[in-house]
Amino acid sequence: MFKAALDATLIWLRIFGLLNSAVAAYYYLRIIVAMYMHEPGEATDTLEPLTGGLKAALWTSAAATLILGIFPSFVLDFAGKSASLIK
Repeated sequence: MFKAALDATLIWLRIFGLLNSAVAAYYYLRIIVAMYMHEPGEATDTLEPLTGGLKAALWTSAAATLILGIFPSFVLDFAGKSASLIK
């Protein structure tokens, strides 16, 4: 992408992309530093029970993931029909 921007003499786009990459690298490297270079905090052994709303959200998400993973044609057919309406 950077080479294509340079070939098209879009220097501003290349500079913007490089600055964006630097910000993203800083963000991800900060997470890696926190994971591997800091001492772990206190561990807690107790887990709080899940509330009804959280249980419903987890079960709904799990069911939707399974259904869409096994039968993706529902969404693909809907997307195809929707795309054909756009002109």
